[in-house]
Amino acid sequence: MIIFIHIPKTAGTSMRKIIEKQYGIYQIRSFYAGHEDAYNKLKGTPNSRLSSVKWIQGHFQFGLHEALSQPVQYLTMLRHPVDRVISFYYFLRESPRHPLNKKAMSLTLKEFILCEDRNIQNQIHNLQTKMISGDGTASIEKAKKNIEEHFLMVGITERFNESLAIMRNKLGWNAPYNNKHNVTKRRPKMEQVPAEIRKLIEQKNEIDFQLYEYGKGLLQKEINSLK
Repeated sequence: MIIFIHIPKTAGTSMRKIIEKQYGIYQIRSFYAGHEDAYNKLKGTPNSRLSSVKWIQGHFQFGLHEALSQPVQYLTMLRHPVDRVISFYYFLRESPRHPLNKKAMSLTLKEFILCEDRNIQNQIHNLQTKMISGDGTASIEKAKKNIEEHFLMVGITERFNESLAIMRNKLGWNAPYNNKHNVTKRRPKMEQVPAEIRKLIEQKNEIDFQLYEYGKGLLQKEINSLK
């Protein structure tokens, strides 16, 4: 059983499209209402109903395996922290149903980064590390330990097709290389964002940069092993 931690704006939607072609409807469980919701629902599901499940995905942090008796491995995608935050801001502005849409629409990108709203800061301040560390803290040590001990692999958004190639090899998929889904269309490229704003995002994501570089190194080792 694979648990896919879908970190927002890391090509997770593209992954979901691929997964739907690899497994049947009864082999997938999706949870997008947070970690506690996913944990409680899995904990309350009889093992007999989970015997056919091959893939669990959603917006939750590391630790969901504690609700299961089956052996599992984790998988996730990491993204350049500055690009992820920029993408998240413009995604909110294109998503009228999202709870943070009105807030994002009322703020410039710089104001958004500096906004003290906890719901915003939780999403743009070392989010990747907090989700992988498993306890809501940006602990690079815990995140690395979890990856080393529990992850099948870590993919990189900027190297999506190469990440997919590793997954195909490890999981025996027939997944084609395809275009990304849920791409935020009306947004500037990272290098088009003023250096001042990029610096503000970098300052809020120093730990995520460490995790991202670590993940890139792991993926490169996987790629080298296929050559």
